Amino acid sequence: MDLVEYGFGTGTGDPHVWVSEADLDLGEPGRMDAVALDFDGDGWADDALWDSDGDARADVSVLDVGSGRARYFTDPGGAGTWAVECPAPPGAAAPGLVDLRGDGSADDAVVGSDRDHRTDAVLAPTDSGFELLVDTDADGVLDLRLVDADGDGRLDTRAPSVTGA
Repeated sequence: MDLVEYGFGTGTGDPHVWVSEADLDLGEPGRMDAVALDFDGDGWADDALWDSDGDARADVSVLDVGSGRARYFTDPGGAGTWAVECPAPPGAAAPGLVDLRGDGSADDAVVGSDRDHRTDAVLAPTDSGFELLVDTDADGVLDLRLVDADGDGRLDTRAPSVTGA
């Protein structure tokens, strides 16, 4: 069990410090190194406090993990405010982006809409538009393919998925 210590504060006085079991893998694959929570108050536990350097203390907060638009912040003064935006630390995974189609490019966006840690859909670019692969019955198989074949941003066709992924 990997634990992560983290704190929140107002910038005045000592921050409140917690220790939680890590439940996300944001850095080195196979190692739980972050704690999922709702840092930005949007009602979703899609943010994280990340121990990016492996010392059991969170050193980076991440907003919107796995969204393709994650933002990273640090708390250099230790006040618990996490107010200094920074680039993604070296070794940061790009959660939510994978190479599902095996074309050598991790540009397929994975969507897990119900928080069960299973893929519910994958949005993938194509040569002429995009396709959306959907698990319609929550069995872990992407069984429906919706395609924007002409690049106009609207879905044109519906077919069974051939990925079986």
